[in-house]
Amino acid sequence: MTTYQLTKPIRSKIFNYRQTVSAFNIDFFQKSTCDCRLSTFCDAQHKHIITGDLRIVKNKQLRELLRKGPQYRELQPTNWKHAFESVKEAVENYIDKVSKKEKLAKILFREWKTELLQLVTDRIKQLRKQRVNYRAYSLYKPKLKQQCIIDELKALHEKYVLVPIDEASKNVAVICKRFYLEKILAEIGYYTPSDTYKIDDKFDPSELIDSQCKVLKEDYNIDVADNMKKLPFIYWIPKFHKNPIKQRFIISSSYCCTKKLAKLLCCALRL
Repeated sequence: MTTYQLTKPIRSKIFNYRQTVSAFNIDFFQKSTCDCRLSTFCDAQHKHIITGDLRIVKNKQLRELLRKGPQYRELQPTNWKHAFESVKEAVENYIDKVSKKEKLAKILFREWKTELLQLVTDRIKQLRKQRVNYRAYSLYKPKLKQQCIIDELKALHEKYVLVPIDEASKNVAVICKRFYLEKILAEIGYYTPSDTYKIDDKFDPSELIDSQCKVLKEDYNIDVADNMKKLPFIYWIPKFHKNPIKQRFIISSSYCCTKKLAKLLCCALRL
């Protein structure tokens, strides 16, 4: 049986909203500025850059990559040597398994193994000939592994936050970083009191995590794994279908104390 493993989509590399929120420093934020008003991509209502127009990305290769969407998987070069070694390893594992089960000496499989691996070698040579542009294909390097693209994306992340778009998650939005964080502060009640959130200057994350784990165990008999003993984070995605553009705030995380309870609740709500 032959199996294939898909490479990861580009989502985790192009989106930086989690890193932006995690690295947030209020003192640095208050001293920071932006030059959005000088840009043609500045939103008229918000006076900051918040756009889905990827022409804002100057590097053509990076711009075309972002246009493919966060679920796009980059083409990977074929490593024929690695492919051959994988087949060879699988054959050797099969011989070990059969020889133990049937109580046969491994040397009895030598001729069969040699002939089989020769067939694999011949097949690889045949596949190479079928690729007219084999050399170019084999030397292809994914864009997100090219240093010039890495540097360009890093520069983009320094000024902007890249996020998916509400109700159009296969598209990428570019938002002024200062504006993005400013909206989060407003949402949690930093500027004016909030009915939803309360600021706690004596907040201790470890104490809250321990408290949540205790409640989950005592009230719901849910054990929280060590790698899940984390708190979720807040971020937002733009609602371009609204005028003026609005925000959809989301509090979530792939790893957090309440993840298991949230999954159970979602299943219950589907009934």
